[in-house]
Amino acid sequence: MRMAAVLTFLLLSFFLHGCPATTKTSTKQQNSTTSTNAPKSQWKTVKGVAASNFRLRDINDRSHNLKQYKGKVVLLNFWATWCAPCLKEFPHVQKLHERYKNQGLKVLAVSVDEGNSVSQVKPMIYRYGYNFSVLLDTEGRVVSIFNPKRHCPFTVLIDRKGQIRTSHQGYNPGDEKVLEKYIKSLLKESP
Repeated sequence: MRMAAVLTFLLLSFFLHGCPATTKTSTKQQNSTTSTNAPKSQWKTVKGVAASNFRLRDINDRSHNLKQYKGKVVLLNFWATWCAPCLKEFPHVQKLHERYKNQGLKVLAVSVDEGNSVSQVKPMIYRYGYNFSVLLDTEGRVVSIFNPKRHCPFTVLIDRKGQIRTSHQGYNPGDEKVLEKYIKSLLKESP
């Protein structure tokens, strides 16, 4: 009984805080490298790395190819239906989508759900009225390229030229403001 309580606590902590990891993070605001074991969001600025092309189907069985969005700023968000921080982040992703889609932002939310949880993706998206593109990576091919440690949520921002500019692990309230600053900056750049 006591072991079950401990396991429940550990699982609840994991789902509420995402995947903690010890990683090096560099942000636009500070040029120092820090290491953390805390389950908080982490930003990593990247310059000049071409985003690998991929093709996935969405929840409506339409094919999406990353290359087709060249000239747009792409917010690539890896998430799962069982990930509580992902679900907390999604309303903010929806607001960013609505605010910037006509200025050149393309949101691609890539579900990393497998097995039985895949059947929960489409109903969950419709239940909350999210209208950005939701792709299914049931084989884990795309997540292994962009997010090999499979952290959830995990966001990659790709500029209009197809270059990865920043990645973001985790979600804490307020992260959406930093993400919006990155998006605004990238939207100002020419293709």
